[in-house]
Amino acid sequence: MRKQLAKQLVFASLVMGSIFLLPVDKADAQGEDQVIVVYENKQGEQDVKDSGAVIKEQYDQLSAATVSADTDSIDKLKRDPDIKYVENDVTFRIADNGETTSQIVEQWNLAPIQAASAWEAGLTGDGVKIAVMDSGISPHPELTIAGGYAAVDYTTSYADDKGHGTHVAGIIGAKRDQQGIDGIAPGAELFAVKVLNEKGEGTLSDLLEGIDWAITNQMDIINLSMGSADSSQAMQDAMEKAYHAGVLLVGASGNEGAGHPVDYPAAYDSVIAVSATDASNNLAAFSSVGSEVEFAAPGKDIASTYPGADYRLMSGTSQATSHVTAMLALLKQQYPSDTNVQLRQRLQQYTRDLGQAGRDALYGYGLIQYPEPEPQEVIKQDEAETEVTKQDEAETEPEPDSVKQEVQGDAIEDTNKEEMQKEDQKEEKKEEKNEKAKEAALQQLVNDLNMTEKQLAELFATNGFDLYSYPNLEAIKDKIYQHVNGVSVHFFLKETGLRREEFNELLAANDQTLADFTSLQELRDYISAETEKREEEAVAPLPAVKQEEKELLTMPVPGEPKLKAEPVITKVTPEKEDEEIVLSSNAAENDKIEDRSKGQQLPDTASSFGNVIAAGITVAFVGAFLYVIGRRKRY
Repeated sequence: MRKQLAKQLVFASLVMGSIFLLPVDKADAQGEDQVIVVYENKQGEQDVKDSGAVIKEQYDQLSAATVSADTDSIDKLKRDPDIKYVENDVTFRIADNGETTSQIVEQWNLAPIQAASAWEAGLTGDGVKIAVMDSGISPHPELTIAGGYAAVDYTTSYADDKGHGTHVAGIIGAKRDQQGIDGIAPGAELFAVKVLNEKGEGTLSDLLEGIDWAITNQMDIINLSMGSADSSQAMQDAMEKAYHAGVLLVGASGNEGAGHPVDYPAAYDSVIAVSATDASNNLAAFSSVGSEVEFAAPGKDIASTYPGADYRLMSGTSQATSHVTAMLALLKQQYPSDTNVQLRQRLQQYTRDLGQAGRDALYGYGLIQYPEPEPQEVIKQDEAETEVTKQDEAETEPEPDSVKQEVQGDAIEDTNKEEMQKEDQKEEKKEEKNEKAKEAALQQLVNDLNMTEKQLAELFATNGFDLYSYPNLEAIKDKIYQHVNGVSVHFFLKETGLRREEFNELLAANDQTLADFTSLQELRDYISAETEKREEEAVAPLPAVKQEEKELLTMPVPGEPKLKAEPVITKVTPEKEDEEIVLSSNAAENDKIEDRSKGQQLPDTASSFGNVIAAGITVAFVGAFLYVIGRRKRY
């Protein structure tokens, strides 16, 4: 009985040891996180590749990558001085503000923006490339899809399996074919950039992938009918990258109503934030508002296309956003040489002021509206009055001498008028040329400095200048101080609270100049180290030491080697706190979103794997030991 029990124990031990020796990838897969790594330079990019992390997405236009890695690898990347920052890749979703099926399609939204006036002027947005960054666009008799891209992982198709993207696309570019609805810019080229899945959910990494694709494929406008209450540095950097590349970005302000801040990405300076109005040109009750709002557009009960050759009524700042996108497409056709910055400024002239006079937090510059052409009745009336005047002059025949003098006087007056008109036209052309040159110089300066126009205007104001009235834009560069990697040191000083004199003293302490630093992070580390050093030196000195004690302290100890003391500077890179970001077309839903990226990728190797192997070997050894003892007893 004992022998039988010993055999069973040995067998069980061997089996358990074998089980422990099996691969444990599945168990350790839970330790993987998907993160977005933004690097400072080429060395940072290489460090990401050498980190052992699984690279899920490498972007062409953005200095970033989405990777899957364990905690140790992520922490190592965070400490890397060539890595700008690391952010968690999070899940986001859209939530419609409300929709109803509508068999009778009535488009009230075209009248307030006076779209017909633009069509009469021959404007359709012809040739303007628009990226609808949404849930995709489904085939529909009213829509022509020029192309697209699927950033999501589960499909390569950019067809809409949610409905939201198709609705947005119809508002912008549905055909004017006497059927269904009319798009505001029917001549525009619609590109479906799918960043949301069939549930209206997606990841920040997918959004970045879509932005990257839009820059690479030279889109003119990106429509962002989505939003989040939380900001993301990676998202902001991507938007600014697209804006500096010449792309117009239009975003929804959010659907949480007054009292709630404007959602991101609309709240960024590089994005045009849009609020929503109803059929009475009043602010829609669901529309979020704030100082970032730039324009207002119809957004309540908007009829548009829907998957399955259908039509729906939908409400939200998502719908308002697509109106502004379409209006910009019309202006892009009308003013093809304008930059994105100039078109953004020009749109201010195509508005109807609502609410308080001037720009306000509810409607921005006002409701977008294309101006009506001069009525034909007025023109005919002017022509009739001119004809009557001519007849009256013909009936009155003055004396010959007086007629001659009058004719001469009229001729002189006409000549003077013509000369004055020519001078006026010359001045207008000169002024227009100067204005265009100034706009071009402004755009060039914004691009050269890698800053947003708002930041530049604030910088001018800080130095006592008005950005829009300063005659020589090139000269202002001297006022911006110097730059490290295109980032103004002015903003660095503002961030650290240092005065320029203090900053120069810290640099001069080790004969350093700005040219010695390759990144702003490196400069931060240096200033931090020097500041700590000065604070330590400022501590009260110890009591004076007698000369005899001093000599004794400095006397070398026999047999001990002399050590050379060298200062050690430790670089400390601040870690960015993880934030959960929820992007949606209706921010009314605030349910927590589960991070689905965890546990999807298998790790390469981990310390826990080695521990399990060691445990397996131990159990196997015990089993073998018991087996040997049993054999000896048997014999």
